[in-house]
Amino acid sequence: MTQKKHPPHPWPRRTNPKTGRVEALIDGVWVSRQRAWQLARVLEGNCAKCGKARNQYGTLCDRCHTRLLVYKRKLQGNKPWTPGGPGRPPKGSEDEGGRAA
Repeated sequence: MTQKKHPPHPWPRRTNPKTGRVEALIDGVWVSRQRAWQLARVLEGNCAKCGKARNQYGTLCDRCHTRLLVYKRKLQGNKPWTPGGPGRPPKGSEDEGGRAA
């Protein structure tokens, strides 16, 4: 029985001598294997977190972006924006003229 050949890694890899962790060389900088995986997904046009197709956001899909916003709001103790309240509408909201987040 022969084993499947995996495609070659897009970047050179090494094991960090101090930490023992696998790293990849990207643009002259050694980054962790997790960061290399994220960058590879973004270059393919996918979400850096889950790997699914992304839309308008820089590196995240709609689902991951919304979950991140809710998490950060809870972490900082902020309440969600309400129409008629203080402050501007969130970016991408229908009140701002964009797409709802």
